[in-house]
Amino acid sequence: MGKLSRPRGLIAFEALANLAASTAATSGMAPGPQRFLAGMAARRPLHLIRPRTMMYAGVLTAVAAAMLAGFLLRDTLTLTALAERAPPYVRLSDGSIRNAYTLKLADKTRDGGQYALVLDGPAGLRLVVQDTAADAAGRPVLPVRRDGVATFRALVTAGRELHLAESQPLRFRLLDAAGTVVASGSSVFLGPHP
Repeated sequence: MGKLSRPRGLIAFEALANLAASTAATSGMAPGPQRFLAGMAARRPLHLIRPRTMMYAGVLTAVAAAMLAGFLLRDTLTLTALAERAPPYVRLSDGSIRNAYTLKLADKTRDGGQYALVLDGPAGLRLVVQDTAADAAGRPVLPVRRDGVATFRALVTAGRELHLAESQPLRFRLLDAAGTVVASGSSVFLGPHP
C-alpha cells in the first residue's frame, strides 16, 4: 500500500472481530478520512500467541513427535509364520506327522541379505524350507528381497517316536551372520488327538 501511496490497512489479514468492531464504529459515517481513522482506531492488534494458538501448536508438536517415533521405532524386518489350514497336518508313511507353514519375510530397508532360520519348539522337530540352501550348521538360509516381501514354504516334521500334545507352540527365528535374532514369528504345531 505504501508503494501505491494508499493508507495502510486497506488490505490486510484481519480477524472477524476487528472487522465487526470497525463496521460498528463507522456505521452512519460518510466515506472519507475520518471514517477510515475511526475504523482503524476500533481495531485491536492481532495477538498470535494466545491460548488457542498455543494449544494448536502443542497438538501439532505431539502428533509430529508421535509420527517421528513411529517411523524411527518401526521394525525393519518382520517374519510372519502362517500354518496351512488344509490339511492341518499330514501323517507320513513312516508314522511321523508333518505340518506346512507359509513364511513371509518383509524387509523395509534397501539392504536385503540372507538370514538363517531356526525353529524353537519341542525337541526332535525337523525343519525343512523348500527351495533354499543350508548353512554350515544345517540351518535353512533365507534370502530376503530388498524393500519387498519374500515367501517361503516350510515343513516341520515330528517323528513317530515323539508323543506331542494336539497343539504345540512353535517359534521361527531369523538370525543374522553374527547370530543375533533380527525377527521372529510364532505359530503352532498340530497333531492328532492323543
